[in-house]
Amino acid sequence: MNKKKHSTILFSIFLSVFLTSCALTGAYVFERFDRYIADYFKNFAEFSDEQKIEIDRFSREYQHWLVTNRFSAIRGLISRLKELDLERDNNLISEIDTELSNLWSETGKYFIPSFTEFSKTLNSSQVIEIEDYFKSLETKENLNKKRSQVEFQDQILERYKKGFKRLNIKLNDAQIEIIKSGANKTIDILEEWRLQRKNWTYTLIDILKKRNQPKFDEYLRNHFYSQLQMGSENYRNKLDKNKKVTINTIEQIFKSLTREQRNRFEKRINLYLSIIDKILIKELK
Repeated sequence: MNKKKHSTILFSIFLSVFLTSCALTGAYVFERFDRYIADYFKNFAEFSDEQKIEIDRFSREYQHWLVTNRFSAIRGLISRLKELDLERDNNLISEIDTELSNLWSETGKYFIPSFTEFSKTLNSSQVIEIEDYFKSLETKENLNKKRSQVEFQDQILERYKKGFKRLNIKLNDAQIEIIKSGANKTIDILEEWRLQRKNWTYTLIDILKKRNQPKFDEYLRNHFYSQLQMGSENYRNKLDKNKKVTINTIEQIFKSLTREQRNRFEKRINLYLSIIDKILIKELK
């Protein structure tokens, strides 16, 4: 799985975890989805009651936007994945990656107007709290020593195992070897990504400190859009290479599924589809 600077990989992981949670507890989880988003934002600083109400509002509206604009497309892709004929439908994995990339991009764009207006209500103490919040995340990451190539490849293997486990698939030895082969071709961009994110976050804080100045809206909007194409050309080329390796690895694993693995996979996909259908019926009625 990939990331587009926070991106596809992180969003893919989030989406798969979310769907798994839904599978375990039903559409009830989605009914609280806006609260999860709101609670995430509320961790940034001590907000006033009025600001918390505003966070709740745009989080709730995002939940409705997600169902209205994206769930049907996601359902269609999952339905195709259930059929799993990669010889006939050989662009499916790439299309799923593209859909998740687009969803990540559109999610970022969706929040720009709300976040811009919300930022104007911040006071200086809150901006400092937001800055301290991101610095604390950076400190925690810096406590982790730089990983070796062996550790990097082991982490890739574990991500695949967990990802396919959410699809009710336990990988066999041959499939693990496929992953190890792909891991050997994957470039570790963690340190570069951390640097890109650090620079982007520091610039964000600088812009927030100038929230009362002319052209604040323009500066903030442009900065958020820059996140969608973060990093140098060399960095983005590494991301693209990793994505191709990931897609190829996933395709090989799906093509190698045993009948037992496929049966278990189809049962899990049916569960996901039923949850999505319940959400669509409830949210759009």
